[in-house]
Amino acid sequence: MKTLLVTTLMGLLLLTACGDSAEPIGGASADYDEYIEDDITKADGAVRSPIKSERVVDPAMLAAIEFEQDEQDFGTITEGTQVERLYRFKNVGPKPLVIETVNVTCGCTVPEYPRDPIPPGGSGEIKLKFNSSNKQGDIRRTLSVVANTWPTTTPFKIKGFVAPAS
Repeated sequence: MKTLLVTTLMGLLLLTACGDSAEPIGGASADYDEYIEDDITKADGAVRSPIKSERVVDPAMLAAIEFEQDEQDFGTITEGTQVERLYRFKNVGPKPLVIETVNVTCGCTVPEYPRDPIPPGGSGEIKLKFNSSNKQGDIRRTLSVVANTWPTTTPFKIKGFVAPAS
């Protein structure tokens, strides 16, 4: 997080020092249309990850992900059981939502997520498979969706209890 902040500040400093004006993309600037299909906007209208952008991006003009539930309780499961849960979400932003990846904290959790852009107002789901083999006791995992949102990562959680196999 510190690296991101320092990199962003350095980029802004360089833009200011070089005399370039850093117009926010999608902000009050009337020049937004000139940026379509450039280094920020993909052909489908989705704004790329603002971290990869060389320009200042107005967060209000990005996709935004909103989960129905940001935590799911698997309840009590027996060791060795595999469980699946769906995390439903909606794109509440004005641009198509593009999920780059879903980061997990261990190999016992495998996500499946949409590869195509989710249009504004559209919804999707992330399927999460959890393998409880060699796990016992309380489980708490925080996963994160990396997308063209601000911030670029959106966390969601799983919890439960793995009972020993008899």
